Amino acid sequence: MESTGFAMNRKPARGRRDYVLLLAVLIAAGAICICIIPMILSGVYTHNYHDFTDRYTQSMNAGNKLADLTVTGPGSENTIVSQADASKVYSLLLHTGMGKVQKIQPDTPPVTLTLKDGATLSFWEVEIPEKSAARPLGLFVRFDDGAGYVYQYDTDRIGLKSITDILLPGK
Repeated sequence: MESTGFAMNRKPARGRRDYVLLLAVLIAAGAICICIIPMILSGVYTHNYHDFTDRYTQSMNAGNKLADLTVTGPGSENTIVSQADASKVYSLLLHTGMGKVQKIQPDTPPVTLTLKDGATLSFWEVEIPEKSAARPLGLFVRFDDGAGYVYQYDTDRIGLKSITDILLPGK
């Protein structure tokens, strides 16, 4: 080959070092995604739970001002509930903390606490399928603030009996 005084434009051969560097960058990017995505999801679930507790607190406060609270469930129709009993349920739910968010509610009749601002809090007994569950039967909770906001979850920390013992004693 004759030299014309110009450098030949040849691409250098890709060495093993280039592939190792590319692999290291891909592994680092994957590790970052694996770490960051769960943190983002955890933040979203935590935000939704705090939004639920804020709205529930507002409904309880409105109930304090508006008086009568009612509970409806199997064997009871519009039973008047004292503010003290509703507060016990409120404290119990907040104490048990955030459960597993669910998209579909059970199709059996619930025990429903109706607050005077139009919000409802419904409870079902459900099976908890996870092997790590503290108990096989847990509580499904659905809060509807009456304005379109719905938050629902299940928890294995308490059962329906814990709620009905407070809201429907003797039934």
